[in-house]
Amino acid sequence: MRHTNPRKDRGRSYLAIIAGAVALIAVLIAASFMTVSRASDPRKDTLIVGTSTDFPPFERRFGEEVRGFDMDLCGKIADALGRKMAIRDMAFDALLPSLGRGATDKKPLVDIVCSAVTKTSARDEVADFSSAYFTANQAVLTAKGLGLSYTSPKDLTGLFIVYQEGTTSQEWFEKNVREKIPIKGHASFKEMRLALQRLGKDFDGIILDGPAAQAFAKSNENLVVAGTIQTGEEYGFAVAEGDPQHILPAANEALKKMRESGEYDVL
Repeated sequence: MRHTNPRKDRGRSYLAIIAGAVALIAVLIAASFMTVSRASDPRKDTLIVGTSTDFPPFERRFGEEVRGFDMDLCGKIADALGRKMAIRDMAFDALLPSLGRGATDKKPLVDIVCSAVTKTSARDEVADFSSAYFTANQAVLTAKGLGLSYTSPKDLTGLFIVYQEGTTSQEWFEKNVREKIPIKGHASFKEMRLALQRLGKDFDGIILDGPAAQAFAKSNENLVVAGTIQTGEEYGFAVAEGDPQHILPAANEALKKMRESGEYDVL
């Protein structure tokens, strides 16, 4: 039989108690830091707005600043939510995928997409939308020297036409022109700025939303709107499917108040 030393056992007991106390304090400190970290999470105080800044008058970059009609409206939505607005600029076709599921553990790139996005049945399957805030048509933008005038898809015969990838302009082209009209060629692009530089040189016309076409023609004396394509599209602000952050009620209410007060018309 092994004999025990009472003093050693007592010392071990004290050490065990002290070690346990230290471990408990460490756990409490860690929990405290975790709580503070969650409380100061900047995403809870910031509305991350996704946009593509090559689409005036809705969004356009001026150095480090992004301005436009969409930005004005989404700023009001951020105010209604009690959050500051932060803008994330990206390619248009990456905007809706950037919403993710909206769950906190998934950390989507953006909370809301404010970028003149037309509400369509296909997009409704991957995102939820606010009430419509603007109605627009498509248009054909061309270089002045080409003498192009548009009244119907047949007017595009023999021309090289381009459109922005992932937009309703592409949808219209594929439905009304591709394999129906004998055009010279077609292509898609991601950057509007580069497409505008090549217009009149490498291709004859750009199909895009009417308000943007008018803005580009107004700011560039070498460009002109050849004609309007009647599509009656409705723009909406998009959030993750299911609206997990409950953004849409505040967005719709803010839009309603701006219309009623006349602030919408001023903007």
